[in-house]
Amino acid sequence: MKIIVVLMAVVFMAGMAIWLFLFKNCYEMIQDIRSGTRKVPVIRKAVDKYDDCCKLEIAVNNTEVFVEKIIENEKICGLRMKAWQRIAGMVKYGIALLGIFSAVLFKGNTDEVYICAAVAAMCCVSLHFMDCMADVDGYLKDTVVELVDYLENSGAVRSEAGKVMAAKLKGKAASEFMKMNRRYDKICAAKGHFS
Repeated sequence: MKIIVVLMAVVFMAGMAIWLFLFKNCYEMIQDIRSGTRKVPVIRKAVDKYDDCCKLEIAVNNTEVFVEKIIENEKICGLRMKAWQRIAGMVKYGIALLGIFSAVLFKGNTDEVYICAAVAAMCCVSLHFMDCMADVDGYLKDTVVELVDYLENSGAVRSEAGKVMAAKLKGKAASEFMKMNRRYDKICAAKGHFS
């Protein structure tokens, strides 16, 4: 019985660690947007992609979808955020299955069945409350809203500063910049963009 209870505790701790990991990542993304430091890789990636689109004069028609796509496709430790949420949700079911398994295994001794069932129930309820408190979906929506606001309100300022810097280029750097612009114009003309 001790082995099953310890196994439930280990699975419970893994589930709590996953929820805390998700909460920490979402919180860091929002704080990074609010501070403007761009230390979190997904935020830096979104801002850089948006800046590149502005510099190349590619219109981003729906900034919200642009940001959602980048955030949803971002992998953390090899998995997307939704996959981490699913794994954390499956941990509850794993603990419930361990509780059922222990009830079948110890069906002759009711005290052990009650203890294992109580531990499984407490772990499942605690993980459910952690899921509700972490509110990863809500934080992801807040992240999208904050990042869209940041990009739309400060993106023009950054792109204007980039144009001023491009105008200040001298010598070889200026000629390379002009070459890139001409190549891009040729590509757009060939594809029928910006005609």
